[in-house]
Amino acid sequence: MAYRRTIMQIVRNTSNEDPAVYPALVQARAIPPLSHREAMGMATIELERFLALVTSLSEDEWEKPTACPRWNVRQMLAHVTGAAASYARWSEFKR
Repeated sequence: MAYRRTIMQIVRNTSNEDPAVYPALVQARAIPPLSHREAMGMATIELERFLALVTSLSEDEWEKPTACPRWNVRQMLAHVTGAAASYARWSEFKR
């Protein structure tokens, strides 16, 4: 029940936002699966955008706070990079 309340809060908090950015919630089963080619294409674009953002950061921006109260941008990037590295290792991913 708490999970449902959280989802409803998110929906209410984003209902005034651009619908293209925050589309309506749908059942996961209603989303058609991606082909391997589609998934790899999306992953490539995501990585390119992520790298463009990271390389554009100034020295001061690396120390700025994030939405996670105890983490700055540098720490968040280390976390995201570490997670991506472990997902790339089959022995870690299959767990």
